[in-house]
Formats: sequence, C-alpha cells, structure tokens
Amino acid sequence: MTFYLQTLVSFREMDAKKVWDPSRVAFVLDHYAQRPRRSSRHKPKEMRNFCEIHGITNLFDVNCHAIRSAEAGLVRPGMLVVETDSHNHRGALGAGTGCGATDMAAILATEQMWMRLPR
Repeated sequence: MTFYLQTLVSFREMDAKKVWDPSRVAFVLDHYAQRPRRSSRHKPKEMRNFCEIHGITNLFDVNCHAIRSAEAGLVRPGMLVVETDSHNHRGALGAGTGCGATDMAAILATEQMWMRLPR
C-alpha cells in the first residue's frame, strides 16, 4: 500500500490505535521530495514518524517506487495492491487498485475494504 499524507490525518481522526499488519504496508516519499513550499516540508518527517510509531519498515525514499517495491518483493504480478497513488502498480504489474485517503486509513486500521468486482 502506498498513500498520501491525508491518510495519516484520517487515521488519527478515526481514533485508530495501530496498523493491522505493518509488514504489509509501504510508505513512499517520492511525491514529497523537493517540496518548494514551506507549508509542505514537514510531510516526509511526519510520514517517517508514523512509520516509526507503528513499526512500518517498508519506507522508500526518493526512488521510482513502482520499481523499488517490486524489487523488494512487496509487489508481484497477480497480487492485489491497494494504494492512493493512482498510477503506481496497475500499469507496471497489473497488481494495484486505487482508493482515497479515508478508505486507506480504514484499511490500515482494519485490513478490510469493500470492492465491487466485475462479473
């Protein structure tokens, strides 16, 4: 799973206490690299802090995240990967689907989501 900072806000707002399985979660900082505005410079630090608190060790710095997570064995063709980054693994490995920040926060806390599958 990859997600944006708004996910952390939603996670806190729903008063979630822990991530259901930190080993199955990945944070990617690619989209938060070289933030030109002062208002957004805190985002990588906030994400790192969340990972530390919840024991998430799959943290990717500024690299091509679609490739790095596959190299690390986290994503393989045929897997279902839920992510807030809409262009990540779907094209590269056919393994992803997107969701919003609030949905991702609920998935982090419960390991559950509802999906409508085609016939």
